[in-house]
Amino acid sequence: MFVCGTSFEVGRALVGLFALWAAVTLFRLVSRTHGRGAAAAVVLLFGLSPMVFHYSRQVMLEVPTVALSLASLFHFWRYLEEDRRRDVYVAALCAALAALTRFDAIFLLPMFGLLLLGTRRWSVLKRGDVWLAAVMALLLVVPFYGLALQEVGGLHAKQAGESVIPEHASITGWKRLTWYFRHVPDQTGWVMGCVAILGLGVLKKADAWRANLPYLALFVATYVTFTPLAEVDYRHSIYWV
Repeated sequence: MFVCGTSFEVGRALVGLFALWAAVTLFRLVSRTHGRGAAAAVVLLFGLSPMVFHYSRQVMLEVPTVALSLASLFHFWRYLEEDRRRDVYVAALCAALAALTRFDAIFLLPMFGLLLLGTRRWSVLKRGDVWLAAVMALLLVVPFYGLALQEVGGLHAKQAGESVIPEHASITGWKRLTWYFRHVPDQTGWVMGCVAILGLGVLKKADAWRANLPYLALFVATYVTFTPLAEVDYRHSIYWV
C-alpha cells in the first residue's frame, strides 16, 4: 500500500500473490514426493477447493499463512532429505513469518515434531544450524507475541478456553472430536473430500507412508492443534485442505 496506494484492491492483489506462491510451493513439494503429473492435479484441486478459492478473494490472513506454512514445510522436508543448511534457515524464517501473520501458525510446531518422528531424524536436533535457526525464529516472533499477550492476551485465552461464541462452547465430546472431519466436504467439495478419505484408507506400504508423510504431518498437526480449542472454525481447517 505504501507503493501502490491504500485500497481494497491492493490488499486483494497481495492475497492473490500469496495464493500463487502457495500453489507454486505445493507443486514443488508434490513433485518431489509424487511427480509432476500428480503435482499439477493437486494444485488444480487445491486452487478450486471452495475454502481456498473463497479466501483467496478475501483480504484476510488465512491464505498468506497457508503460503508461508507450505514454504516452511517444503524447506524443512528438503532439509531432512538432503541436509542442505540453507533449507533449515528458510524453513525457520517462513515459520516465524507465518507466526507473525496469524496465531494459527502454532500448528507448525507439532508438524515439525511429526516429521522428525516419521523420518526418525532426531539426530538433526544435535546440529548447531538447527538450534541457530530456531533461535533466529524466536527472536523474530517473541517481541510481537509479548506485546500481543499484553494487549489482547485475555481475549485469545477466552477464545481458546471457553469461546466468545456460545454455540461453539456448547460443542463437546464426540461432536468436538469429529467436528472438522464432518465438515471436510464443505471445505473441499464432496468429490475431493471423498477421494481424500479413500486415499487415507489405502496407505499400507511403507514407501507410500514415507511419500505422504509431509501431508499426513500437516493433517494431524492441524487436527491436534485446533480440535481442543473451544472456538471451532472452518478457517482453521484450511491448513489441511
